[in-house]
Amino acid sequence: MIPSPFIVTLVIRSLLILPFPHTYFQPDEFYQAFEPAHRHVFGFGFLTWEWRDLPTAGDDTWWHRTIIGGRMRGWIWPGIFVAVYKLLQSLCLDHTDLIVMAPRCVGVLVASLTDLYTYRLSAKVLGSGGSAAALFLSLTSLFNAHLLPRALSTSPETLLTTMALYYFPLPVPSSTSTSVNVPAAAMKHTTISSTTDTIVDKLNYVVMDRNPPFVVEPKQYVINPRRTLTNRRHKDNFALSVCLAMTALCIRPTTLSLWAFLGADLVWRMWRTKGLLGTLGIMTTAAVAR
Repeated sequence: MIPSPFIVTLVIRSLLILPFPHTYFQPDEFYQAFEPAHRHVFGFGFLTWEWRDLPTAGDDTWWHRTIIGGRMRGWIWPGIFVAVYKLLQSLCLDHTDLIVMAPRCVGVLVASLTDLYTYRLSAKVLGSGGSAAALFLSLTSLFNAHLLPRALSTSPETLLTTMALYYFPLPVPSSTSTSVNVPAAAMKHTTISSTTDTIVDKLNYVVMDRNPPFVVEPKQYVINPRRTLTNRRHKDNFALSVCLAMTALCIRPTTLSLWAFLGADLVWRMWRTKGLLGTLGIMTTAAVAR
């Protein structure tokens, strides 16, 4: 089933983007995706220096060919538009207005998915009380409306980073500021179904006067053997998060600083809570998923 927030964002983004003439923000939105893809499919298109192999002054080794003399851009993001142009060409629709509208539909999809995962990430970190506000702020942000649907490499980078953050095992907020009245049945590791079993006695800055972080409905609480509350709606997927983060790094390597910090923090948390084996497990998962 398609999530309702995604339908809302898709409709709003489509109405704001598709009917109106497409202006440009800066030349890079053409040279980072459209021009290379058009050249690959139709045989003509301007390639900037970023797409050309730099001259090498040293030996003909892998290091000189790839690191010193390699090109600065990769084909992951333009490859999507290559597929779009190929499809139009195979259907003999490359001489119609779809040659312009189809790439813009890709931008609408990227922007809508970014809004959706902003909504989900806010629900995971702040609780359900903050998700609707985050979605509203994302949809009403003029900067998002102006840049997210464009073919700049920052658009897929934003989407992939937001998705990776959602699936990343973020630190769970401390439970010292929130007390939960748990019935005796829950102590046997059963799911709580009553809506009156949860009482928030003290609020902190992340609760946002509604539900605690990582909590949506009391019936989703389950007591694990360590007597801590978890939520089944938002599930971490570290391997998927690593894949998404690595793809974002391939498109735009400047996100390395963010993931270096988050990775070091995760390794430290795993070392403190699960010791050497847990740390090695996380590092092995990251290496395999990469």
